[in-house]
Amino acid sequence: MKVGIFTAPACLFLYYILSVIFVREAANALPEGFYNSNSWLDIDDFYLIWLADNQLISVKFDKNEVSKVQNAYQKQSTLDEIVSLIKKPKVVTIPLSEITEVISKHNSDVLSISVGESDHSIEFLNQAVKHHALDQIKALLPQHLIHTTNKKSRFMAVLPWLVVAGICAGVMFFLGKSILSTLLALFVIVKVLPKLIARLISPTVVQTWQVPEVSS
Repeated sequence: MKVGIFTAPACLFLYYILSVIFVREAANALPEGFYNSNSWLDIDDFYLIWLADNQLISVKFDKNEVSKVQNAYQKQSTLDEIVSLIKKPKVVTIPLSEITEVISKHNSDVLSISVGESDHSIEFLNQAVKHHALDQIKALLPQHLIHTTNKKSRFMAVLPWLVVAGICAGVMFFLGKSILSTLLALFVIVKVLPKLIARLISPTVVQTWQVPEVSS
């Protein structure tokens, strides 16, 4: 019994360490058939991102249309041909020349783009695909945008998740042995612990392109 008390947490911790490592490896791989020099297909979040005529075009489709969109994309169909297959496409067009800010976190598959007062979240299949797209996009950004890189320390990267874990621990201590306390413990194990380990292994690096601030 005493051996199990120590072995079970150790095995669980090792499981999450390995999970984070393998997930990172998958996130850093470019999947064949889901990208080319000017377009990127995300079948997890149901987005097709296309770069054409100095515009970044995002097309949202339904999860039931994944198969036909993927098939058409991998047959090298044009953007218009793919959009025509989608029943109710949600198309967002972003003129690259009007972009005022781009934010990219190296461990995220989302690219945040601002055009004036409008904000857009562009999702990709994984981090590697996003970085591939960013390499194409940043070459076409307005030249007056200032590029900065902010590298967080390991402590600052894990701090938000340590705070969440601490709050959950305090609530669980207050609740004692209860169903809610058990659910909170599961939340910490399933959601908080993997994020904490991931940020500890690979602290956040944020790249930003933005309009320079005007001195008063």
